[in-house]
Amino acid sequence: MRLSLSLFGPFQASLEGKNLKINSRRSQAMLAMLVLAPKATIARDRLAATLWPDRAEVQARASLRQELSSLRRTLGAEADIVKGDAACIWIDRDAVCRNYGAPG
Repeated sequence: MRLSLSLFGPFQASLEGKNLKINSRRSQAMLAMLVLAPKATIARDRLAATLWPDRAEVQARASLRQELSSLRRTLGAEADIVKGDAACIWIDRDAVCRNYGAPG
């Protein structure tokens, strides 16, 4: 399986060549942050605070769980490329096609 993201210009995502409709800017940001993170792993607290800076920690973490669930529904059968435990969320880097160059 291969997840491709385009972060230059409008956000675009495809899975095995099929376009994914990820409308939520927070889901888009979460995927981008995970792909760009040095070890493809981010602490839940950091991710929640970044995506919901105006919310209390408990509310932000609850929102993160909901957003993660929504993202996994969008990914469908390939949802297991985004994994997590009580402390961190990570992405299977082997499943992600990374091209850091600008398009064109």
